Amino acid sequence: KMSGKITRDITTHLFKYVKRVDITFNPFDGRTTSARELMRQVQASRFKKANPKLVIETNVSGTVDPPAVKFEFVDGNIKTFDSQNF
Repeated sequence: KMSGKITRDITTHLFKYVKRVDITFNPFDGRTTSARELMRQVQASRFKKANPKLVIETNVSGTVDPPAVKFEFVDGNIKTFDSQNF
């Protein structure tokens, strides 16, 4: 029986297909918890080892816009999340 859990090894492997991560947030906005946590986690050395070309861009903003996370994949697809709800 397979577990539905995504393991640490699986997430590390999947980051081989991520080209770039852009994280934008206002540090004084209470909605930014998940964006800041993602920023902390994607900077782990295991992701850099799995994908040395991975670019992580952090954009600190002073606006009232909700925090946003954008993933760009090696095949050119882009997925953007409004991270305040995670």
